[in-house]
Amino acid sequence: MACLRARDLIASWNGLLTEQEQRQQAEHLAVCPQCQQLEQTLGEIIALLPLASSGQLLGATPACPDESELVGDLYARAGEVRAAQIRSHLAGCRHCLGQVAALLAAEGQPL
Repeated sequence: MACLRARDLIASWNGLLTEQEQRQQAEHLAVCPQCQQLEQTLGEIIALLPLASSGQLLGATPACPDESELVGDLYARAGEVRAAQIRSHLAGCRHCLGQVAALLAAEGQPL
């Protein structure tokens, strides 16, 4: 099985996979550290999304990572230290949370 994408995990979390697809995904997650990291990162980001809708989104600040870094973290391509910095930034930045929500929406999957 090929490595998972964010949309694959979201589909699983939303109950959109067959039992066989869920089983294959679980088997792959059990042995793939990259996909395990993607699952953890995506879960952390999704847990923060309600904060993005709790008021008007703010504009970007100089501290905001660029979209390529947000995408990199979303897909577990950022280095461990930078990914932790991005997640920390997301915890307090509604603008970037909105960007991540838009990226996930572009995947075509409901949250």
